[in-house]
Amino acid sequence: MSETLLHSGAMSGAAEDTPSALPAGSSAKRQDNPMVLRMVDWRGCPALEYVPGRKGGQATFIGRRIPAQTLADWLTTGGTLETFPNAFRVDMGSVRAVHEYMTSGPPVGTVDLTGCRFVELTCLSNVPGVHFVGPPPPPLPTFAGTRRRVEALFDFLKAGRTAREFSDTYDVDYEHVEAVLRHAADQGYQGPLG
Repeated sequence: MSETLLHSGAMSGAAEDTPSALPAGSSAKRQDNPMVLRMVDWRGCPALEYVPGRKGGQATFIGRRIPAQTLADWLTTGGTLETFPNAFRVDMGSVRAVHEYMTSGPPVGTVDLTGCRFVELTCLSNVPGVHFVGPPPPPLPTFAGTRRRVEALFDFLKAGRTAREFSDTYDVDYEHVEAVLRHAADQGYQGPLG
């Protein structure tokens, strides 16, 4: 069986507080409650795209499989803008555009999933074959009975896809998807809902 080695700070959606290189309110800054999603809307950044099925629908550098969150994580762990392009084979112009966007106070959507009966916290350190360098990340909100991150639904919708497509693509019960979206709408979430 193949094993995956991950640095816990480099995971998108890590719940720990990190230095200020991360966008204010990014998903990596969940404060004290891991059930609260604080999601950056990267659609306004010209160097990024949302492609369903690529990195769970996260915003990635155009034409690459490198999530925008990777740049934020790189910077918080001591990396520099100058070293990122060589490490990840991304052009410097795109790196600068993403950095400028994330430090300019991008739109952030917040959803508190506490009380949504179709969401549970899943500890990714319990996934077979995945081992972490450093402490494992805290649990993340997933659809009940799955390991599918709830945040992936919102990324999928930002890519212009529908809730039904998400349900069919990732084999998540459509009733659960609808319930999460209703829960988000009831809280005033302003991002795409379906």
